[in-house]
Amino acid sequence: MTLSRIGEFVSVKGVFSRVPDGSEGFVLRAEYGAERPPVYMRVVAPGDARRSIPAGTFTARCLGKMTGWREDTREVTLEAIAIFW
Repeated sequence: MTLSRIGEFVSVKGVFSRVPDGSEGFVLRAEYGAERPPVYMRVVAPGDARRSIPAGTFTARCLGKMTGWREDTREVTLEAIAIFW
């Protein structure tokens, strides 16, 4: 089963950085696994963060649902309902 077909909520912990893309609310990205070329976890949350997001890279835990795979960027997308850093 691929990650993007998981129908339940998942919790993911990783080292993220913010993607400067305001079109989807706010977006975090982290390298996932040890594959080469790398695969990435793209975490999307609606709106804007209510508190400041750390600069650079930071450890965060994200709770949400897997919603898709982007072959061109090698990203699995998680639609977040909660992000803790």
